[in-house]
Amino acid sequence: MRVNYLKKLMLIGFAGLFISCGSTPKNEFAKEPQAPKVIKVKLLPEENAFLEKLNNIVITVEKAPKETSINKAFVSPFAVKVMNGENVEADYKLKVTYCNDGETKTEIVSTDEKGICNFEPEVPACGANTYLSFEPYFDSNNSIITTACQNKKVNIPYKVKGKIFDKGAILFVWDYNEKDRAVNNSYDILSEMRGRGIWMCGNAPVCETTYFDKPLSVVYKKNKDIVGGMYGFLITGQIKFIKPVELVENEYLCSLIAEINVIDMSNGEVAFTDTFTNDALGSNWTKCVTKCKKELAAKIIDSIIYNSKL
Repeated sequence: MRVNYLKKLMLIGFAGLFISCGSTPKNEFAKEPQAPKVIKVKLLPEENAFLEKLNNIVITVEKAPKETSINKAFVSPFAVKVMNGENVEADYKLKVTYCNDGETKTEIVSTDEKGICNFEPEVPACGANTYLSFEPYFDSNNSIITTACQNKKVNIPYKVKGKIFDKGAILFVWDYNEKDRAVNNSYDILSEMRGRGIWMCGNAPVCETTYFDKPLSVVYKKNKDIVGGMYGFLITGQIKFIKPVELVENEYLCSLIAEINVIDMSNGEVAFTDTFTNDALGSNWTKCVTKCKKELAAKIIDSIIYNSKL
């Protein structure tokens, strides 16, 4: 009897042990979630003084020179004026940023006694359609300082025409109709180029539709054999309707797409390739299509004449 009694005690003990383990919550040792620590950025006294003054700083554009061409300086400097409230801010430091020859250039400059800062960038070595910017400058890596300065940034258009203006181009860009049939070499692109002052341009001597499916190297070689070094570039491509012209809210909608390649005639390399789209509305079929083609041609030529590789 005593042995049976001991066995019962041992069984009860083991059962209690299992119950105790099974009832232990799974997150007994889990830590309560804590809010992320807020890291306070400490500012130096001079940084606080700079930010306080920056609140009243206003930068305005004084001179925005017209576009230029590669290897030609801008006709006038880029200039801004810095005001502190109603007063001019003399000897105020600014950071100038612009791009030339594929590199971002930065310079630290200062305003004169009239609060004016004139800046002449390096003579451009390649085409560009970007901005030259002025922003307040303070020698600090503190993100609060750099962000505050960027918020006061002023951008001035920085446009440089590429080599195509001097070397010219021939075109092999065909218009398609709504039935996806080639119609003619694009008059709109040719007209846009001449309107921009590129007089050395015309249709490529070899531009038959039979060359649409041939490699660009073949198209280049055939034209190169005829024109030699007369032109700098060969522009190829096709302009097609994305969908037939449709009536949308009492107006006609035209949607076009163009796949464009520009070949350097000096070596046969494809220097530029891109796809362009455009939509235009008009009161009738003719007006919407004419408008769409003209706007699309402007987009294409904008990208080509200011391109850094052309």
